[in-house]
Amino acid sequence: MIMEKIDFKELLYLEKSIDVFANKDNLSESQIAIIDEVRDFGIDEIYFSTNEERSYPAVFLKRVTSFDIKTLKEIANTQQKLWNYHKVLFLYVYNDTEIRIYNCSEKPIIIAKNTDVENELGKIQITKAEYNDKSSLESIIDVFSAIAIDTGVIWTSDIAYELRKKVDLKRKVDKYLVESLINTTNQLVKLDLTKEVIHKIILRSLFLLYLEDRGATDSNFYSTIKPQATTYFDVLDDVDSTYQLYATLEKYFNGNVFAVENEEQKQVKKEHLQIIKRCFTIGYEKDNSQSVLFEDWRLFNFKIIQIELLSEIYERFLEETNPKEKKSTGAFYTPPSLVELILNEKLPIDHKNTHYDIKILDPACGSGIFLVESYRRIVKRYENKIGRKVTDFEKLKDLLVNHIFGIELNPQAIVVSAFSLYLALLDNLDPKTLWQSKKLPYLINDPENISPNKQGYNLYHRDSIRKNEDIEKHTFDLVVGNPPFGTEDKSKGVILLDSIREYCNEHNFAKEMVLPFLHKAINFAPNGEIALIFNTKILTNTGSTYQNFRKWLFNDCYVEKIYNFSILRKAPKDFGGQLFGSALGPICIAFYGKENLPKKTDRIVYYAPKTYVKSNVLDGVVIDSTDVKYLPREECQNPCTKIWKIAMWGGEQDFNLIKKIEKNFISIEKYLKDNSDDWVYGSGLHSPSAMQKSKNQFFKPTKKVIDLKRVDRYYTSETAATMIDKI
Repeated sequence: MIMEKIDFKELLYLEKSIDVFANKDNLSESQIAIIDEVRDFGIDEIYFSTNEERSYPAVFLKRVTSFDIKTLKEIANTQQKLWNYHKVLFLYVYNDTEIRIYNCSEKPIIIAKNTDVENELGKIQITKAEYNDKSSLESIIDVFSAIAIDTGVIWTSDIAYELRKKVDLKRKVDKYLVESLINTTNQLVKLDLTKEVIHKIILRSLFLLYLEDRGATDSNFYSTIKPQATTYFDVLDDVDSTYQLYATLEKYFNGNVFAVENEEQKQVKKEHLQIIKRCFTIGYEKDNSQSVLFEDWRLFNFKIIQIELLSEIYERFLEETNPKEKKSTGAFYTPPSLVELILNEKLPIDHKNTHYDIKILDPACGSGIFLVESYRRIVKRYENKIGRKVTDFEKLKDLLVNHIFGIELNPQAIVVSAFSLYLALLDNLDPKTLWQSKKLPYLINDPENISPNKQGYNLYHRDSIRKNEDIEKHTFDLVVGNPPFGTEDKSKGVILLDSIREYCNEHNFAKEMVLPFLHKAINFAPNGEIALIFNTKILTNTGSTYQNFRKWLFNDCYVEKIYNFSILRKAPKDFGGQLFGSALGPICIAFYGKENLPKKTDRIVYYAPKTYVKSNVLDGVVIDSTDVKYLPREECQNPCTKIWKIAMWGGEQDFNLIKKIEKNFISIEKYLKDNSDDWVYGSGLHSPSAMQKSKNQFFKPTKKVIDLKRVDRYYTSETAATMIDKI
């Protein structure tokens, strides 16, 4: 019998997927970079989803001849690599008669001698279909075709509900590693190890595993530390050997990160190191009863996990293990996709960009996620200029110390920032040469905690808002970052620094943490460009002190564009997660400066993306053309304007309509009051407690309400209403 064949690529409209081994002509630089990253993962093709700005990898494809045990092991290894890669949710594996779709956000299966690979791999399989299974094929086309991926159907359609439940983004590598680090820390604290020592061991472990996975260390190296040791995990079996290794690390790589304090080793016991070993081998879950460690298998692969993701992971880890400090400082981690968006605007890289002589400052650098990506782009621009890859250690060091600067108040975070920049520097080198007298530069400047002969001049442990002569003697070309924001709330442990309060009083600004950062950035870059994240109420709050700030920003500065991500903030966690993670309030990004900016226009570009579905399917921020508005600069210069809130949902015509109504009737509210016989009005749906506290009139539904998800843009059918007693 001849078995019928089917072209699954054609069936799913994936004909435009790119062969990772094909010629790179006509591909964008971002596509080429991604292909180079994944070439050894065991995949054959990539489907890129595109928008006007760039393309994003959306699906990986692997063609096989059959689904025998050998092939299933290959698939398991590929899925493990893709899980560590983090950027793509789905792996399509197919032959002539069958397709199986695997979940790349799910923790990989453990492969050991007795593992039932077929059964275990089935647990991370989302769905499958054979050529003669019409029902399953139709379901796959509906949910996993190129069209469905591009429109985010898996997050929105009812038909995808059961499949959606299998995609738990809380199991992605970043979230899972953070969870493992937190649980490991909690366990070690219970065993009388201080958080300071725990953080040091974890950072060293990340660095050593990074070196090991990139081939910089091997059995020859480890056996000089401990006889017969072949990996870092072998060394962890003995405390003295472990600290001999840490001393070697400090000697060879210098810097401000790996110093071993005299009293540290006295705290550490073998059981502590075994918990660290478990964390980085199979992960550490609260309910994880599995204690067997497999010598030939490890969950995390630090050759694949991107440096910027490590920065994000560690910053989130610090947040979760220091919740009081997180509340009091108003600091929240920045997702890599947001960093990429900002730097694509201000520090783009392609073969045409050769201008690398730029000084960059992040005035609240945290774990260094902006600085790491900025450094990588500076290196890329230099490579464009010389026409080849930079592998010279001294040149890479010069590009770091002469161009990358940060300020940070949290001493732990600034150490992570230095650590992340070291990884970024080493990433360009041949791993085999890393131990050849490579003295990493001192980066951290902290007179209180570091001896004078080890001070660096790039990462300053300081309060950015205070006078800092060492920093302010520089003139920066670009200021980027995610400063802390929030107002004082003593009941929640949020207390403003004196420097913030004094600065706001001096300039008659609202007492918001972020405002001094936005204002002082002009001093850091008087002739440069600025791109900073801030909370949306800076644009919309009607208070006079907020108006004072807006008057300065839009009149004394030149604002190029504003991104408003308020609508994306509360994307449900089961709807692809939240783009902005732990941020409590809606956020915006301002691109502005004082002098020497690009050609000035009478309009400010305003992005207010609402199509967040796609942003959760892809590893990036996707903006639809309908999300872009061009607002009159003259109107934006009015500190009392309502244009920011109106344009977030509507356009200039909506603004003009409301303005016309308010001009004729003083305000919409007054018009409605004067015509109360004809109108029922209010400020929306509110809880009974809120209604009791306020004297305002509220709209109170009597019989039916409409689920907001069913509200259409121009007209909503009466059938969308639901009886209240059925809610």
